[in-house]
Amino acid sequence: MAHFPEGLDTVETRIINKIITAALDADLAIRVRDYEEGEIHTAWTRNRADIQRATAISDGTIYDLSKEGTRQGSVVLIHGNGEDVFADLRAPDNDKLDILEALFDGVSD
Repeated sequence: MAHFPEGLDTVETRIINKIITAALDADLAIRVRDYEEGEIHTAWTRNRADIQRATAISDGTIYDLSKEGTRQGSVVLIHGNGEDVFADLRAPDNDKLDILEALFDGVSD
């Protein structure tokens, strides 16, 4: 069952669900933030429903990713772009970026 805000594009929800699933399957916790204001919408969580509810509150969403308390990087989502919702991937170093790129490879397919 999806808990995304009403009106979120179905193509976007499919891609975002793939991102959430990949992160949770890799034992990552997610903190949801507003892209423009940086406002934090959730504490670190692995609860899919909480993550979905906090997604797309504004035009952009950031998923900060953490594993065992260590920040791994961030996924940037820009809403209203359909299949291009997955806008950017950021990490504190190249090794973590390589891991995240492999983890999220193909989520937009």
